[in-house]
Amino acid sequence: MPSNPTLGYRPSLDGLRGIAITCVFIHHLDVGLTLGGLGVDIFFVLSGFLITTLLLEEYREQGRIDFKQFYLRRAFRLLPALFCFLGAMVIYAAIALPSEVARETVRFAIFAVFYVTNWIFAFFVVSSPLLGHLWSLAIEEQFYFLWPITLSVLLRSRLSRRSILILVTVLIVIVCVHRTALVWSGARLERIYDGTDTRADSILIGCVVAMLVTWGMIRLNRIAVKVCGLLSIAVIAAYLLNLYGIPGKSIYTVGLTVFGLASGLLIVQAMSAPSGLIQKVLEHRLLVFIGKLSYSLYLWHLFAVKLAASFGVMRIPFAVLFAMSLACTSYYLIERPFLKFKARLSDSRRDYEDRGVDLITA
Repeated sequence: MPSNPTLGYRPSLDGLRGIAITCVFIHHLDVGLTLGGLGVDIFFVLSGFLITTLLLEEYREQGRIDFKQFYLRRAFRLLPALFCFLGAMVIYAAIALPSEVARETVRFAIFAVFYVTNWIFAFFVVSSPLLGHLWSLAIEEQFYFLWPITLSVLLRSRLSRRSILILVTVLIVIVCVHRTALVWSGARLERIYDGTDTRADSILIGCVVAMLVTWGMIRLNRIAVKVCGLLSIAVIAAYLLNLYGIPGKSIYTVGLTVFGLASGLLIVQAMSAPSGLIQKVLEHRLLVFIGKLSYSLYLWHLFAVKLAASFGVMRIPFAVLFAMSLACTSYYLIERPFLKFKARLSDSRRDYEDRGVDLITA
C-alpha cells in the first residue's frame, strides 16, 4: 500500500455496502435470520471509514477541513431522498392507516428530520411501523455533525498521528465498557442498541481504519491481507451460526465491538488486496449495483415489506421487487439529480459520488 493512498472509487466498498443492506432487508423480511444488527454494524464502520478518509485527504491537500462544504455535501446527499420518503409515508399513513398511527407517523417524521429518532427509541417505549428503521440514520447524521469538528481539532493539535490513533482507540474501549455497564445494570435493550453513546465504537473503528490506511501505517503482505479477510469472515460466520458459546448478553457488550472489528478487517482486505476470492465477491456486479442503491433501498424497504405482508407465499418476491423499484426510482430521479446539482456548488475534486461515497448510513 502506498504511503499516501487516495480513496478513489472502490467497487468492493459498494459491494460491502450491498451486503450490509441485504442483511438489513433479510432481517425485516422476518424469515428467521436476524441479520439486521450485522448489516447496521457494517454500515457504521463504512461510514466512519469513508468520511474520515475523505476528511483526512482534504486536510492533507488543503491544510484544513472546509466545514461549510462538508455539511453542504451531506445535506444534498441525504436530505432530498429523505424528505421525499417522509412525505410519502405521511401521505400514505393519512390515507391508509388509522388516525392514531397517522399522527404517530407525523411525529416520527419530525423526529427523523432532526435526526433524533434513535434517542426517542432509547428513552421512550414507542414504535413506528413505517419509520422505525431511521434510528441508524440518526446516529450516522450525529456522527457527521460532530466528527469533522473533532477531527479538525485533533489534526490541528500538537498530537502525533500515533497519539491520535491511541486516543480514538481509547474512546472505542470506553464506549464498549460503558455499554457493558448498561447491559449488566439491566438497562432496556433499546437504550443499549439505539443510543449514539453505546454504538459509537463501530463508527470509531471505521475512523481508526481510515487513519491507518490514509496515513500509510498499514504494511501488509499478501498472506496478512488474506488472514484479515478470513478472520473477518470467520467472525461474521460465527454471528450467523450463533457459535459464540457465551451468554446472549455478551452480544450487546463486547459482541458489537467484535463485529465492528470484523467489518474493519474486511475493509482493510478490500483496500489492500488487488485480487482474490473475497475481492471478486465484493466486486460482483449485482452486489455493487445494490450497494449504489443502498441509501434509497434502506429508506424504502420496510414500507415494501409492510405492504407485502398480506401476499402469503408471494410476499417475499413482491417485497423485493417493490423495494427495488422504489429504490431505483428514488436513486435515479432524486438522488442523482441532486448529486449533480451538489457538484456545481462544491469543489468537484471533493465530490462524493465521483469517489464512490454515496453512503447510508449510513
